[in-house]
Amino acid sequence: MSAFPVARGNWRQSAALAPLHVRDFRLVWCGTLVSQCGDQLQIVGLAILALNLTRNPTTLGAVLAAQAIPRTLFILIGGVVTDRFRPVGVLRVTNLLMTFPVGILAMLSATGLLELWHLYVYAVLAGGVYAFAIPAQQSIASELVPLDQVRNAVALNTTSFSTTLFLVPPIAGVLVAHLGSARPSRSTPCPSASPRPVFDLSGEASPGRRPRRQTPSSSFARVSRWSRARRSCGPPC
Repeated sequence: MSAFPVARGNWRQSAALAPLHVRDFRLVWCGTLVSQCGDQLQIVGLAILALNLTRNPTTLGAVLAAQAIPRTLFILIGGVVTDRFRPVGVLRVTNLLMTFPVGILAMLSATGLLELWHLYVYAVLAGGVYAFAIPAQQSIASELVPLDQVRNAVALNTTSFSTTLFLVPPIAGVLVAHLGSARPSRSTPCPSASPRPVFDLSGEASPGRRPRRQTPSSSFARVSRWSRARRSCGPPC
């Protein structure tokens, strides 16, 4: 009697992972896992590029919205297309289409030619492609595994998506923090880099100026102005 619960637990564990024993599903699942990691990385990269170009949080929200709106509008059409054609074929086409905007965006970023409107165009194109890829990823399990393993296959797909959604963005942030990212040049000079005002505390006349009489009140006033000027300059940047 004591061995029955252990055997039952082992059966449940093997049943949950049974779709991975099917070669076609295992290959698709691994490829989808890598693709989902790339999707989460591109969301973080897109946000960082938007901030680096504009330093404006509103622009960041607008770029991300430009990707989410077409994905929301066309996802129902993506489901119809997936039902009309095979999900495997839809995934092949969408993955092929995504290589072009990703490659162009990477080239523009590497050459320093990236502008804000490039991000908007990429966001709209990527959102449209995702609207067709997401339904295909969710429905491909029914074509690759036996009928009694479809639920477990869908559960594995959901687990991979949730795992990448939770783990990849923090990893992307750590990579950016250690590797760095392109930053626009600062147009405003550092206050400490500008020459600080020099005040003559001795009361001697400067060239071309008429000498003034030294008095205790005037010396105190000059010292006060000199102290306020030093405090206004602030610490070095």
